[in-house]
Amino acid sequence: MSRWSVRRAVLADAPGMARVSVASWRAAYAGIMRAETLAALSIEERAQHWRERLADPASSAAFALVAEQMGAIGGFASLGPVRDPDLDPARVGELWAIYVDPMVWGKGAGPALWTLALDELRARRFETLVLWVLTANARARRFYEKQGMTLDGGEKSPVEDGAPLPHLRYRMGLS
Repeated sequence: MSRWSVRRAVLADAPGMARVSVASWRAAYAGIMRAETLAALSIEERAQHWRERLADPASSAAFALVAEQMGAIGGFASLGPVRDPDLDPARVGELWAIYVDPMVWGKGAGPALWTLALDELRARRFETLVLWVLTANARARRFYEKQGMTLDGGEKSPVEDGAPLPHLRYRMGLS
């Protein structure tokens, strides 16, 4: 396993986060999402999204982490209070996203991000962590289950480009 440096994301990280996001989506969601949707992903649009979110220190999205090695971003995570109306955002944190460049899958960036994300959530006194994952994303589900997450019965199927994308909710205690 390679050593990764994990730290809070800053504005200058937006292009690297965007590159990782697009590459990860295209690899992880091939065969799950429409090929046209994945082909249309824009690194520049994703970079602008992250620049806007990281530029606002009051933004909950500014709570993002990056894993880097030799100056290159290999993955990122974003997290904060849960967004689900059936859960208490004062007690439940949510991992909104965790993406790793497919070129470094299996090289330790995911676990490094995971560890610091849990530390950050605990420091903010969240008692529980939840996350949503595409039902068909077997690789991600194996990763979350290996980290100790379990299904909690939550399900949703948002529509993306006219196609439903079933999701499952995972949960774990942070104590």
